[in-house]
Amino acid sequence: MAAKGKLLGRKLLNQVATIVTPDTLLGWYRRLIAAKWTYKRNRVGRPGLMRHIKRLIFMMATNNTSWGYCRIQGALKNKGHTVAKSTIAKTLKETGIKPVPDRPTSWRTLIRTHADVIVGADFFTTEVWSWRGLVTHYTLLFIEHGSRIVHIAGTTWSPDDP
Repeated sequence: MAAKGKLLGRKLLNQVATIVTPDTLLGWYRRLIAAKWTYKRNRVGRPGLMRHIKRLIFMMATNNTSWGYCRIQGALKNKGHTVAKSTIAKTLKETGIKPVPDRPTSWRTLIRTHADVIVGADFFTTEVWSWRGLVTHYTLLFIEHGSRIVHIAGTTWSPDDP
């Protein structure tokens, strides 16, 4: 109808068109022509960051609270993704994750992260019955936090002896 209406013209359409107005028909014709010359537009600018890379950045930042932008960038590079530090910063800002110095770290996270280098020490006394009567023994021990291995440094009757 739109193509035929254009051929007839506005004066003749006023006499013939009964269902719709001539302006409506001519509007349809303009849309028909516009659709013919509409092409897919190429997007301007850099392509956006892929969703799975955003997920990786988020996962790395939440699982490793001490990792900054450079460390996350290096980990992504190891996985074959080249991402700028500013892009990582922007992504984390969008998800509400603060930069490393401002990120809260719980004691649990700190202990879990450094468990292999934390050693606890204890110095205690034990009362032992011997042929001389009740004798006090002094013991020094160390516990490796990561492996839970106990190292007894020594037991003595006199802690100030060499």
